[in-house]
Amino acid sequence: MGEKNKLKYEYHLLTWGGFYSEEYSKIHNKPEGDFWFDTPEERQKFLDELREVEKDLNARRLAVQLTEGYCCRIRTVLHRVVEWDGERY
Repeated sequence: MGEKNKLKYEYHLLTWGGFYSEEYSKIHNKPEGDFWFDTPEERQKFLDELREVEKDLNARRLAVQLTEGYCCRIRTVLHRVVEWDGERY
C-alpha cells in the first residue's frame, strides 16, 4: 500500500494510425504516441481536438487506447501461445 501512495493516478492516451501518415502529419503537425493527463476532462479535451482535425482533414484513421491508474506508464508485455489444428503459434 505504501508503494501505491508514491505513484500518481493518471489518465493515459496512446495515439497511432493513418492520421499520422506522412501526408497528414505535414498538414496537422500533431505529435503521435503517449500522453498523460491529470484529469479525464483534460484527456477528453485533447482527444476531441484530435478528432476535430481528423474530421476536418478526413484523415482516417486515428486509433487510440485509453487507460488510467497508478501504473499506466508501465507497458504490459503479453506472450501468447495459440494452438490451432495441432500447431502452436
